[in-house]
Amino acid sequence: MGREYGTRWCRRGTPAQCAEVEIDRPRIPAAVDRELLRYAEGRGVDTWSDEQAKHAVRGGFWRGFDFVRDVGEVGADVG
Repeated sequence: MGREYGTRWCRRGTPAQCAEVEIDRPRIPAAVDRELLRYAEGRGVDTWSDEQAKHAVRGGFWRGFDFVRDVGEVGADVG
């Protein structure tokens, strides 16, 4: 779930937005993190009481984010 969300988020973000998110890495900005955890929770991942699941979802976010950045697709879905 995290990788899927990170991939979508980075493709929909501008290069400036993605750079801003990466500044405090590995911490994910609070607003993005809340949406990430809600997204995973809505798909059946218990991110509220399972710390391991929360950690895995956040790690997946960065894997998806890195994939999009590495293949040069940041902002590919904008506009």
